[in-house]
Amino acid sequence: MIAEHDRVVDRRLAALDRYRGTEVAPLQQLGDALGSPRAGIEAYLRAVVDDAAANCLGCFVGNATAERAPHDPETAERTAESLTVLQARFERAVRQGQAQGEIGADRNPPALARLLANTVYGRRVTARVSPDGAVLDDVVDQTMQLLG
Repeated sequence: MIAEHDRVVDRRLAALDRYRGTEVAPLQQLGDALGSPRAGIEAYLRAVVDDAAANCLGCFVGNATAERAPHDPETAERTAESLTVLQARFERAVRQGQAQGEIGADRNPPALARLLANTVYGRRVTARVSPDGAVLDDVVDQTMQLLG
């Protein structure tokens, strides 16, 4: 019984690790493909909205954070790593956008990165109870205004 439990835990943790890569890689790819960090951020946020509105399942990392992390240190560590990686990608995009004049130079990149990551996870939760695309689009519109 204990061995089976350990295998389940190992599979869940491995899934969190894999999910991190699939969740964050598109942010960098979009920015590179569009040639604009700001456009990449917006495209990423809109893609998250479309996905959240379409399936209303929320987010694996968000769900694991809310449901497992408070009681499971390994899950807490993995979900914190996912958040850190997402924030780092957002911070990189914000700094690139500032260098290109697309994002206000007076904006704080680490603070914006935390806001953007929180927006991603928050919108996925919101979509579970209110999958109205207009509501989710409002969040993206207002978030983009904060970039200056």
